[in-house]
Amino acid sequence: MPGIYFDKVTFDELAEDYLKDYRINNRDTIAKAVRSVRYLTEEFGGARATDVTTDKIKNYIEKRMEKGLSNASINCELAALKRIFHLASECTPPRVSMIPYVLFQTNQVKKGVS
Repeated sequence: MPGIYFDKVTFDELAEDYLKDYRINNRDTIAKAVRSVRYLTEEFGGARATDVTTDKIKNYIEKRMEKGLSNASINCELAALKRIFHLASECTPPRVSMIPYVLFQTNQVKKGVS
């Protein structure tokens, strides 16, 4: 799109827009959103939004798993990341040209019916 410089938009700006959306809509899970953004910012803070790629998201997942986090906790953070980019794509004009693919964690232990 002419006049839109996607490579100038930072992750931090998008994360702030996400939190602003939570405040405007008075969501009661704001504390969870703030916590997710804090962890995501440790990895992606200061980066251009265009630099948040699927490979970097996979690296983020591995780091969180190495810290012993449950899949549910990691998925909560990944859901926030996905929402951050969806909100950015829905802006007028859009703030991102594409949404990175976010691979959610599945439970390692599957219980079948015997």
